[in-house]
Amino acid sequence: MARMSNKKNRILAKYCQILFISGLFLMLSFETDGPITRTAAVRPAGAAEQPKIELLWKRTIGIPVSLSGSTDGRFIVTVGEQGVVRCFGEDGKVVWKVEIPSVDRAVVASDGSALLYSFLNPLYTTVYFIAPDGTVLWKHEVEGAVWIAAASTETGQFAVGTGEAYCYIYTVTKDKHRYKRWKIPGAPCSMRFLTADSLLIGTWQESGTGRFQINGKKIAWHNGKGDRLYSVDLSATNSHSLILARPNRRAPEGTVYVQTARLEPVWEKEFPVYNLTADVSPSGEYVAVGYQRMLTRKDEEILENRIALYDKKGKQLWEKGGMFADWDLLQMCSSGRVLVHDSAHIYCLDQYGKVLLRKKLPATVRKFARIHTRDRIAISCGDGQLCVFSIK
Repeated sequence: MARMSNKKNRILAKYCQILFISGLFLMLSFETDGPITRTAAVRPAGAAEQPKIELLWKRTIGIPVSLSGSTDGRFIVTVGEQGVVRCFGEDGKVVWKVEIPSVDRAVVASDGSALLYSFLNPLYTTVYFIAPDGTVLWKHEVEGAVWIAAASTETGQFAVGTGEAYCYIYTVTKDKHRYKRWKIPGAPCSMRFLTADSLLIGTWQESGTGRFQINGKKIAWHNGKGDRLYSVDLSATNSHSLILARPNRRAPEGTVYVQTARLEPVWEKEFPVYNLTADVSPSGEYVAVGYQRMLTRKDEEILENRIALYDKKGKQLWEKGGMFADWDLLQMCSSGRVLVHDSAHIYCLDQYGKVLLRKKLPATVRKFARIHTRDRIAISCGDGQLCVFSIK
């Protein structure tokens, strides 16, 4: 009887072990591949082609202080230590290089001209204008620390926002150096040219978003909520604006607003989360949102990374993340595809939440620059390599 009982106990223990392992695999599958949704998206048969993430070029440059690209994707600019600034062309070759020790940020235009500045530094308030061949055309001292800058599609036209709530509009070419400045309602957190004659601005303190003509005339203004930082972005087609309102402190709160380019409301959603980020697809039809959610497990607080996708009406299509999918948002691409990354890989997900492919990176992602017009992304990796990928 004792031997029979022991045999039964061993069989029962083995059965429990199998159930435990099966449950663990089910949990892993749910966290990484299965859609975690409030609204189920039905995937039609053959709806999406298999994408490709192609490495266009890579260069070893060290880890830059900042990384940016022109809106048309023709140029990538890095600012390294001691103000070493490099502009790379589409083939990955250096178009120009300058050294200005005080600068740590750059915005680059579609012709390869650039504006260089020192970010939030009241000791260095001079902005520098670089020609497409790398010549320093002009420099100008502004009033207040530089918070943000933007490049226009118009040759030689740039905007600069300072902590003294000034907006400077520059036209700088080989033959002329002109500027005008005007006051804005608050400290500028972000700027984007909508046309050569108008731009969108998001502010802090007197928080809100507005559309202005380049002569300073206010076309539209929306007051923000409380003491939040308002950032504005545009879809590649300029059909939609994406606005993020985030607290100027560590707090689980934030709002995503999707509006037309003229700041007419489309949808908005509150997110009681930490570290809210978002990106809009080139057509404006989709918005991907990344954030961290606080979980409490056995009296321990854990921040859990999440990614969610929303359609043009603000309906959630899917949400993913968790302990076994520690993803951060990279970029929205065409056809509702979303790029995310972990410590070693890029993942491409479709509009139904399915992981279409995974590509290994040389090292961890340190910085990146989105290039929506061509479905490209520039990534600075932890081993000092700058890689530019195309998503097809």
